[in-house]
Amino acid sequence: MDVNFLKNISEAYIIDNELEISPDKIFEEMYDIVTFLREYDNELYESLYNSTKLNQQQVLKTYIDFSDEAIYEGMISTGVSILTMIVAALFKSSILRTVFKGLSKVGEYFEKFGNSVAKFGKYSQLRYSTIYKNYSTCYARCGIKTTKDIKFTSYFNIKDKILSGEQGRCLRNCYLDYLIETIALGMENYFACLKRTTGLESLKNSDADDILKLVSKTNLAASCESFYLHAKEALDNFYSLLDMIYDPHVEADKRLEKINSLRSKVYNARQTIIRADQKQIQRYDSKPQFNTSFRRN
Repeated sequence: MDVNFLKNISEAYIIDNELEISPDKIFEEMYDIVTFLREYDNELYESLYNSTKLNQQQVLKTYIDFSDEAIYEGMISTGVSILTMIVAALFKSSILRTVFKGLSKVGEYFEKFGNSVAKFGKYSQLRYSTIYKNYSTCYARCGIKTTKDIKFTSYFNIKDKILSGEQGRCLRNCYLDYLIETIALGMENYFACLKRTTGLESLKNSDADDILKLVSKTNLAASCESFYLHAKEALDNFYSLLDMIYDPHVEADKRLEKINSLRSKVYNARQTIIRADQKQIQRYDSKPQFNTSFRRN
């Protein structure tokens, strides 16, 4: 990737975020992750390299956002708002206090879960940056130019015209696809941890459904407990969310489609780790460095 391009992005990042540090520090972090990616996952590097300059810039910018503690903590949480819009648009009725609390709990959980996955290592941080960048375009992809015209009173009782059902379904698919990609990435890190022990042997011959059932019940290695707890809780919240945003009477098939999509992604993540050689497994070991020196003026 062109060095001058990385330097230009670094300078723009400093200006856009009103930071007091040298652009060289941002450049060093960008150059470091690009070099790391070229060494440990050339396929992903080529995919990023062959994408548009705008996409490269957006992915690297998001990666740096997740590298900086101050900016990272200040990133806008959208999980609760997007979920309330989905439910209001699809069911065309006021959102009860209990439902709103449930949506808030799940939305806030997945915001934290995504942030946790980004902290698993610099490789996961870049992978999650790509997933998050795609997720951040959900509104535009669903034809929602602005959310300012969507007004709710207390606990999101509908006050004015809400989104169309088609836009609600579009947002639902976009958000769930983001969650599925994020959960699968978290699982991939868990499987990588298991491969460093003997734990992965128990999953080598399991089909997609058995993998999810086993992860929901049993940690296969004590040293991988933190990864396991993240994975188990993510699955529990994912299933709870499906119950809240699909009508069980007419959309059971669509709900099952998303579960099957998750099964497939997790199965592929397991296969990736099974095929990974020793060098490829090392890419899951490199921890990101969260800086406390990036500060706004």
